[in-house]
Amino acid sequence: MRVRISLAGRTLDWRYRDSDRFAEWILGRPWLARNEVRSVRFVQSAAYSSVFAAIHEAMLGADRGTTDLRETRLDPSRVTQNGFAKALAAKLGLSSDNDHYALHQSLARHLANQTRICLIAPLPAHVPTASDQAEQSVDLIRKIIADARLIVVFADTLREPLSGESFDFSRGEPLVPLSFQESRQRIWDRYLHVRLSWEAAGDPTRSADIANGFSGHLAPEDDVAVERVFNEYADRETARVSPELRTRILTLRSVSEDARGRASISSKSAQDDLLARGLAWRPNDGELIAPAPWLARGLLRTANVQAQIEFLRGCLRCVPLHRELLTECLLWESVERGHLLRDLSSRSPGDETRRMLEDFQQGRGLTYKLHPQGCPAAPNHAWAFASLGEVLMNFAGTGTRREARFRLLYLRNHLAHGHYVGWEAVSELLQLRFELGNQ
Repeated sequence: MRVRISLAGRTLDWRYRDSDRFAEWILGRPWLARNEVRSVRFVQSAAYSSVFAAIHEAMLGADRGTTDLRETRLDPSRVTQNGFAKALAAKLGLSSDNDHYALHQSLARHLANQTRICLIAPLPAHVPTASDQAEQSVDLIRKIIADARLIVVFADTLREPLSGESFDFSRGEPLVPLSFQESRQRIWDRYLHVRLSWEAAGDPTRSADIANGFSGHLAPEDDVAVERVFNEYADRETARVSPELRTRILTLRSVSEDARGRASISSKSAQDDLLARGLAWRPNDGELIAPAPWLARGLLRTANVQAQIEFLRGCLRCVPLHRELLTECLLWESVERGHLLRDLSSRSPGDETRRMLEDFQQGRGLTYKLHPQGCPAAPNHAWAFASLGEVLMNFAGTGTRREARFRLLYLRNHLAHGHYVGWEAVSELLQLRFELGNQ
């Protein structure tokens, strides 16, 4: 399911952790067979608006005119104060003064032979059982009149979750990764979304808050302004994090080790609390829990974090951008290696490189282990084990192409060593693609 997100005047589709699972649920058209209640879960309550718009569009698309599908948005304050059934009755213009069963009879008669989708924004007060109450109501309505179809979707947050089944929309990223075949303007637009989503730990509400620092205008390729806004936001928001929470962040297992090299131990409840507050996250939905990049940036700029500095530096590495750049570098490296290593007899590699070939031929070493038996790509000459640097020192030739090949090496090494990347790295890669592809 695609969710449209606008940042700094640029709108792109985003996906979330449970976007696919939620889309499968919608495509199954549960309203044709049963009444159901679900929740979509966010870090911040304000994130629900764009997702609700996408839900409405996706449900209409899935229904394909099979039913007279209608959307109803209930007042979350009424749901909190009076319960789901009375809030729905008030929305439909029905009396809510009846007893419990009579109220549901009235709702069932009104909803007979139609399909209603109820969307409920985050409740103003935490009522964990609100979804259970709605579940009981939709079941009773269907028992009274089988053709009364009702689907209810609540929005809640990690800090105040409702009971029942939920879909995780706490973290998102642009649906389409960077494509270096597009125009520079389009690449810049995608770049900005990728950077903002990473800096905000995938929280679109925080991404928008950061983007507000551009004051409505950001010139194309002005990465200095991006970095300035990121720093200003990090300084301001980090100052709002209590010393106790900062300490908890810096003693996460991933961040800190004691003097004996043993990881600090944080309880699961403490970790879950940091995740729910948006101060920590799981990059790439993995097991590792790390500080949110904006907070890592703020700690690097304002705190004495010498013991954790390398890990915090790594937290600022925008992995989706880094991944696309490194992949493109490796593709171009394959092209250049193919050009340079056509004549293997003219030069001999160094002793260490030849030894690596001998180990491989004798079934030793990691490279041998990582090649499945029968793989046609298995190396059969020593130059296949040579670093790109060694290959270039022997075969790079002269002129502008030689210079471009070494710049490719330097960019690839910068990425492989995990250094920070921004628009300058994208610009360098685009220039290398042009030079290597046109010489």
